[in-house]
Amino acid sequence: MTHTVPAGTTVTVTVTCTTSTSTATADAQFTAEVEISGLDHASATPDTDSTSAEVSDTFTITPTAARCSAQATPGTPQVAPATGASRTVTLDVAAGTTVWVIVICNHHTNRDLAATRFTAHPAPTNTDTDTTPPAATPTPPTTTTPTANSDDCDTPLGALTAATPPTTGTLAATDGCTSTRHPRKTATSTYQARRHTFTLNSPGWVTITLESAATNTQRIDTYLVLLRGHTPDGTGTYITHNDDHRSGYGTHGLNSRLVDVFLQPGDYTIETTTYHAHSTNNPTRTTGDYDLTVEATLTGLQASYDATVGRELRIDFETGDFTPTASVPVSGLAASATKSGPAASLSVTPSRTGAFSVTLSFSRLSGASDRGTRSTRSATPRAAAAASYVVTVDSTCPAGQVPGPHPNGTCIWDTDENLAAIEIGDQTRGSQLYEVTPALLEGAKRVAVQALAENSGCGMRTGQLAAVMIAIGYWEYPIEVGGANQRVPARSLMTLSRSSHDRDPPLYPENVFSETVDVGAFWHPGVGYWQLDWWPVGMNHAERADIDEGGHAVATKLAGAYCSPWPGETPEQSLKNFLDAKTMRGGWSGCKGATTGDDQCYETFQKMYLGVESFSGAERLWVTTAQNSGDDHARGGGVHDMSCRFGSGGTDFPCWLYDTESASIEGAFSGGNKRGITGGDSPLAAPFMSFTHGPEASMKRFAVFPQSFAYPAGATGTKITWIKVVPTGARVRNTAASSWHEDDYDEDDDDSNNDNELHANICELHITGVPDRCERLSTTSPLFATTVRKAYPGQSPGDGR
Repeated sequence: MTHTVPAGTTVTVTVTCTTSTSTATADAQFTAEVEISGLDHASATPDTDSTSAEVSDTFTITPTAARCSAQATPGTPQVAPATGASRTVTLDVAAGTTVWVIVICNHHTNRDLAATRFTAHPAPTNTDTDTTPPAATPTPPTTTTPTANSDDCDTPLGALTAATPPTTGTLAATDGCTSTRHPRKTATSTYQARRHTFTLNSPGWVTITLESAATNTQRIDTYLVLLRGHTPDGTGTYITHNDDHRSGYGTHGLNSRLVDVFLQPGDYTIETTTYHAHSTNNPTRTTGDYDLTVEATLTGLQASYDATVGRELRIDFETGDFTPTASVPVSGLAASATKSGPAASLSVTPSRTGAFSVTLSFSRLSGASDRGTRSTRSATPRAAAAASYVVTVDSTCPAGQVPGPHPNGTCIWDTDENLAAIEIGDQTRGSQLYEVTPALLEGAKRVAVQALAENSGCGMRTGQLAAVMIAIGYWEYPIEVGGANQRVPARSLMTLSRSSHDRDPPLYPENVFSETVDVGAFWHPGVGYWQLDWWPVGMNHAERADIDEGGHAVATKLAGAYCSPWPGETPEQSLKNFLDAKTMRGGWSGCKGATTGDDQCYETFQKMYLGVESFSGAERLWVTTAQNSGDDHARGGGVHDMSCRFGSGGTDFPCWLYDTESASIEGAFSGGNKRGITGGDSPLAAPFMSFTHGPEASMKRFAVFPQSFAYPAGATGTKITWIKVVPTGARVRNTAASSWHEDDYDEDDDDSNNDNELHANICELHITGVPDRCERLSTTSPLFATTVRKAYPGQSPGDGR
């Protein structure tokens, strides 16, 4: 269902569905967000010997009707125009300084904010050494009309407090003080005015009351204008105005009043004037004395606060009868606001270092109060206009801790354990982000916990063991570009094998490598992420690829090497020797590197393991999960358990389908890197069946490559289902050509020529939910691959098979 929503709004759509017997409805909300874009670091150079420069930056806002404002400390930035897609924020910045400016745009209940830096470069100095003043140029005399100095029209109120006293003033036709920002002003009209400038040192609510003095012979019809900026001449930025408020204030209803206007810290100007333009025919309505009262509820909030990771910071402030709520647009800082009477508190607890923006929004229900304007009073309470203020929380690590290498800003203890391996050659810990699939990461952690429980008390951590396990795969099948071992694509549990036809022809049908027809049948005995070969004894092909079986065996061996070093070895050296295959206990040739002692897997582990996060106590690995993380089949790695039999009437036994070309495989490689092709990154065979079967005294391992999978699309000639059979104790690389069988196999292995094809039971439970929807097919059937695709959805990565 789609619906067009105006930008910056939320629309509720009701969906109704009706059948012949019933009707059901449901509501859905569609929100089009407010979005600010285009802000960047802006700078300007002051004029010669100037103390400041006007810096501006233009941005784009969606929707065009959004209301935008800006905050900065110090200074009061201006945003213009009030509407439109393109806006400009401007601020006067002191020379040689940089100021952060936060732009906030609201539309209905939606909002967005963005931050940018304004820099004023140091002002150039006047290097002219000629101090002789230029000769004066005579100018003709001019005739001017005397006007008041703007400062003569201003009565400063200073910094507002809750106890700012009332003041008085006089509107006179003879002092030259007139309004420049009156909304009703025309080219021919003149409005008598006075101005009162004030400063807010913290955000808050201001109520301004302007009344005709009781001493006037005829009351003044007052008019009140509020401007942003200290502008005694009245040229500030317009904020709001009021003509007449409701009766109940002062002497009459023609007085003016602005109620609970929320203002950011900064400088402001009140312009006191009249509704009517001055007229010599009726001067008493536009001149006379007035009383001005300014009431302020100041929050006391600062622009920024310092906080410590893992420790709560409480900030107390005032809100009057407004209720605050707190929000943080990013993770890493927990924030909440509470209220008790006129007082409120903001509690923040950072979990990492950095600068966080916390938006405090203030609201209340109004309508039944006596505050308001001339407009008709509403009988139904309504939400007051939204008001908000952004505070910055700068979070640092507590004493005894330092920022860890992880870019998320977490802190680690300042200990040898955490810092000993920060520098590793020309690489730093955390300098490389390693991609892994979710099944590999979660599985490695899971079996690490189990293995260390069996080797308790040796000092190895779960995250360390998991990182060692993951590091192995990066060197057992390195993906090299320009001589560097790449960290992408994501390493996967389904990365089964690598080509080795130069020295291992028994891995290919008839012990002959071919890149044209039979290349789809390629069985490298080392399977799974850790390339397990003849070990562990007794595990079948599928179990070695299963992280809870083969992976658990690997974790147990690694934990044993670290926790039970040989005499004279440290745990670290014992682990390195085991990884590099320097002992008889095991190892991986890829870890050793080109030169003995390179310790490639161990160094990758050090770069990947970031240490213990002090705030949560959790271990951090510099890895990210990628590829099919949300797919239901991802955790299975593309391996499906089935049942098989030799011959149509044989006895069923467990078997597994390695669907290496399913799009649902977690970390599947492209078709060009499959089927043992020379130079491929980490080639896989075509989809195949795997199982261990036979009499207990002579169990054998099988890899069966159905012909409908083993041959590329368009292949001509006779197609064969290839069957590789190896005794469980034999090394596959040393087997003879006779270990490959074509189409069928003598299950009894008694030379009776009682050969049978392998049949697999393919069930559609995965797509129908009905367990008895199964079809038994021979692996020689040309329909085998098509039927598998119906039961186990997934598409070829691109080779057309």
